[in-house]
Order: sequence, then C-alpha cells, then structure tokens
Amino acid sequence: MFRSVIAVITMLTVAPLSAECLSVENKQIEPKAEETGAGRVAWSAEIVNRCQLPQDALLDIRILDAEGEALYAVRDQTVVGRLGSKKLQRQVYIPAQHMDAIEDIEISLEERERPM
Repeated sequence: MFRSVIAVITMLTVAPLSAECLSVENKQIEPKAEETGAGRVAWSAEIVNRCQLPQDALLDIRILDAEGEALYAVRDQTVVGRLGSKKLQRQVYIPAQHMDAIEDIEISLEERERPM
C-alpha cells in the first residue's frame, strides 16, 4: 500500500511539470475577403517546446471581435520536437458577415508528453 501512495504522489508531482513545456509565440492573423459568401482567414503561430521530450499540442484557436467575443473557433494539433519550435500556418473559411469584425486571434493549448 505504501508503494501505491508513493506512485500516486510521484504522478501528481510530475504531471504539473509537463504542463509548462509549450508556449505560443508570434501569433498573427490576416483576414482576406472572398466573393463566395465566405471569407478566408490566414493565421500563423510558433509553438515553442522548452522540455527535453517531444510534446503533443492540441490548439484551440478563437478568432475574436473588438470586444473579445469569439466569431469563430477551430481546433488543430501538432507535435513539437524536444527543445524545438514549430511554425504553424493555416487557413480557415468563415461566414463573410464576420470578416469586417475580426480584430484578434486567441490561441490556447493543451499539451501532452509524446509517448516514446
């Protein structure tokens, strides 16, 4: 039983450390009008891994208006190598009526240590 308690304490101690590996840097957004009833929004960001092991990153991308309200949301995922970074460049199509209201992009992430 003592070993079980030690194992649980060890897992709880190690888990928060891996939550500090990834960060989002250099995020940009560029709306581009289309004539098809939808608008194209190009976004980019750099995901930086400060840990010794590769990390899976699950990204929540929210395209925001001036009040910070989400006009559109999408999920993406990527793998970032150890002590490295990865530049992401994506495009999404959103309803044309939201194009004039786009002000910013918010990117949050969930990370997991990549299984060996």
